[in-house]
Amino acid sequence: SFSCLLGSYRGSRCSSYHCRLPARVGPCRAAFPRFFYNVTSQTCDSFIFGGCENNTNNFQTVEECLAECSGVTGVCAEPEAGPCRAAFQRWFYDRSTGSCRTFVYGGCRGNKNNYPSEDSLCVVTDSGRLCASDICSATPDPGPCRAAFPMYYYDGASATCQSFLYGGCQGNANRFGTEEECLSRCSSEGKRTSEADL
Repeated sequence: SFSCLLGSYRGSRCSSYHCRLPARVGPCRAAFPRFFYNVTSQTCDSFIFGGCENNTNNFQTVEECLAECSGVTGVCAEPEAGPCRAAFQRWFYDRSTGSCRTFVYGGCRGNKNNYPSEDSLCVVTDSGRLCASDICSATPDPGPCRAAFPMYYYDGASATCQSFLYGGCQGNANRFGTEEECLSRCSSEGKRTSEADL
């Protein structure tokens, strides 16, 4: 059974949270062929697992991966206007174009691919733009390099930002230079403050 990050998902969506985790190679140097569920493409992709410190999105066969995660979608699904009839301009991440775009939000319900501004939505990384929700729910990843830069990552379970050492290359976008930057991007308090500033 898998626990849900605080405030990230509701109901039965919590049980498939592990399918949304990024592939984790780990710091060890073995070379085990494995599969992980790629929530963006909704396919099981191969990767080389180092042998230690894996997460639960790590399967020995593509069949096992598909049986566990097939059909799971990310928080970056197509935006939903919701049933209400207001007309608020909001932003969503369009994964087909890899860009942030506007849509008209009705004011209630909808889904999580719904942001008050382009800046609150997207972060540019080496691999393109990522949804803020995905960034903040990613597990901390120091990357394969051996430097030791003090950084912060958002821990959704405790709703706090924790320090870790970044190796200096690769890793993921749940990495911030200061605790304040981390909280501003990922905590619900920080998101409310940025919405109030608009």
